[in-house]
Amino acid sequence: MKFILLLFISLNSFSKQPFCSVNGQSYKDKISQMFIVTYKRGEEFKKYIKREKFGGIIGFSHDLTKYKNIRNLKQELISLQHHAETPLFMTIDQEGGLVQRLKKYKEMTYVPTAKFIGKFLDLQSLDNAKIHARKIGEIMGSELRYVGFNWNFGPVLDLDHNEKKNPISKYQRAYSSIAYRVSEYGTNIIEGMEKYVFATAKHFPGQGLTKIDNHYKSCLNSGTCPNFEMEDLKPFEKAINSNVSTVMIGHMIYPNLDKKLSTFSDKIITQLLRKKMKFKGLIVSDDFTMGVLGVASGIKAKVFRMGTVPNIIGLAASNSIKAGMNVLVLSEFGKGRREVYVRNYLCNAITYDKTLRNRIDESYSLIKEYKSKMNKTGISSLNKLQNAAYFKSMLKALERKFSRQQIQKLDKKIYRYY
Repeated sequence: MKFILLLFISLNSFSKQPFCSVNGQSYKDKISQMFIVTYKRGEEFKKYIKREKFGGIIGFSHDLTKYKNIRNLKQELISLQHHAETPLFMTIDQEGGLVQRLKKYKEMTYVPTAKFIGKFLDLQSLDNAKIHARKIGEIMGSELRYVGFNWNFGPVLDLDHNEKKNPISKYQRAYSSIAYRVSEYGTNIIEGMEKYVFATAKHFPGQGLTKIDNHYKSCLNSGTCPNFEMEDLKPFEKAINSNVSTVMIGHMIYPNLDKKLSTFSDKIITQLLRKKMKFKGLIVSDDFTMGVLGVASGIKAKVFRMGTVPNIIGLAASNSIKAGMNVLVLSEFGKGRREVYVRNYLCNAITYDKTLRNRIDESYSLIKEYKSKMNKTGISSLNKLQNAAYFKSMLKALERKFSRQQIQKLDKKIYRYY
């Protein structure tokens, strides 16, 4: 009878424990702050962000370009930031070429592809190339800051290994195939960009070697996955030594580094990036809707991307955080929003997983530190006329060396804008 009474008291006490709390300490808001979620237009999303206290938003073209002009978008983003109880990371992918979300707006400057920019910088002396690279970074950062963003997921520091199915080579997203050039160009672009917004060195440890598009599939073993080449680390080493604010981990498997997907790899994230390379900033995931995460988690890529198995996404998030990830990009895809499901999974997992709790504590402290820095970047205004003239002069310089057909191989849309 005494045992039954004690059991009843224990169960009753447990039932009154706040959800997502351990030893009286709440983790719900800490976990929420680790999530970057997809921006949606409208008042309901503002209420959602305020209620759920997520750490930030990522903007994609399908929602960002629904406004009449860039000033209207800016007003909405300012309003969203004001609604939030905690300052938001306002993130976007602004690389140039295909990967830039605001090119629909006539007020914004079209930034050429990384390959186009790299080829122009190749024509310069190294000192002049650095000056131009910083100018490019300043243009990109200042325009983003004007609109209301404070964190850019760029530039790409991957090497171009000319793998035709790899989205880095396929879409001209790399500055060069030569490590020292990517190192110098990328680091100076970061220096210019970080006058206005946080920049991101991506995709660590280097995505250029992969032979597949990891949005949809993954290599599975040493027979189908390439070995990593240490040359690909050099641009990241340079950026880290120059104090880049954030590094994005790509979704890759390199068997000679770790048999695990890099997103789940303590060897790559903590041992290599944090300890060996001494990176002190924020570590952010690539998008968690990519199919490669499903394959690595034991389900079909399409099933994972559609979001039909939320617990698998939660498990993937847990494994990534325990490997050392600070911020997760949980974009909307397929069945829609998945961040609440992921948070619920993590809230359950912390009750028995001390390693996960410790990692969340570490990430939350770092996130607070970086959010305190956000307002210290420069104020900016748009100067489309001057910025467009700058990129047009780059095109003219390339036209003196290359044919129109060769230039279009560097950026097939360049003549649409300049």
